[in-house]
Amino acid sequence: MTWMTRGGSVSSDRDVHTGRAVGAGRRPTGPVVSLVIVVGAALLLTSAAIHLHLWANGYRYKATIGPLFFAQGVLGILLTLAIALIRRVSVAVLGALFAAGTIAGLLVSVHVGLFGYRSYMNAPWAKTSVVIEAAAAVILLLGGALAVWVERAHIRRWRSFKTPPT
Repeated sequence: MTWMTRGGSVSSDRDVHTGRAVGAGRRPTGPVVSLVIVVGAALLLTSAAIHLHLWANGYRYKATIGPLFFAQGVLGILLTLAIALIRRVSVAVLGALFAAGTIAGLLVSVHVGLFGYRSYMNAPWAKTSVVIEAAAAVILLLGGALAVWVERAHIRRWRSFKTPPT
């Protein structure tokens, strides 16, 4: 049974949520999808912790690069919280893009230089952070893809149940 409201329709089906809430129109993610997305968020948090550690141990004194390390750390923590709490495809993809962007920043800094600063892959935590960020990006994209796949499977099952045979 469905009722019409000012913000949209409200369904009495407990498995289908609609409305103007975060992740509106989506069912909550299942435990496997949630676990994959939270693991990706934990890797993103690790990357943020590495950047804050590096910032606290000397990068804060480097012009432009220091504030960027701090920003990456703080934004990484905030994004981690959003990913872990919301667990939706769009937020997981945003986290994957953030991780990929962090890798791109390091690679540009190593090969070309960034804001007058040139880094090296043998710098402390450089290789480790690339591995962690790459894993975070892959796992978050995998979690997002799993969420889409599970949601579409649910919709297919729901439609086949609701559609009378012809």
